[in-house]
Amino acid sequence: MKIAMVSRGDASSGGAGLVAEQLSEGLRARGHQVTHIVRRRARAAYRSHSLRLPGLKGDVLLRNLIALDPSGVQLLLHPAVWRADLVHFHDFAVAYGSLVALWLAHYKTVVLHFHDFSGVTGGCLYPR
Repeated sequence: MKIAMVSRGDASSGGAGLVAEQLSEGLRARGHQVTHIVRRRARAAYRSHSLRLPGLKGDVLLRNLIALDPSGVQLLLHPAVWRADLVHFHDFAVAYGSLVALWLAHYKTVVLHFHDFSGVTGGCLYPR
């Protein structure tokens, strides 16, 4: 199976990135083709297993105003996403915007991995 693992970063970026990296490595060890797409620069030891889509100027403002991040558009246009059988998002609302995952779900099998409440609160990690 071809899998596009999408997160803000690798294990050096925090809990969600750590889970995404470990899951990518585990699936790769079982024979799946995994491309881990990150926004933050991956640490040197993991760069050969990841693909970086850097953020653009104004991405936070646009993401907060219309739930669409310019980096999300980059993601939608990337060939690794369209070659994948499954797209697995970690921190999707914070990293790429909810509309990207919603739109992509019309064409691909999408998994949304919730590590906190940001996917349902609009960006807050925890309610209240």
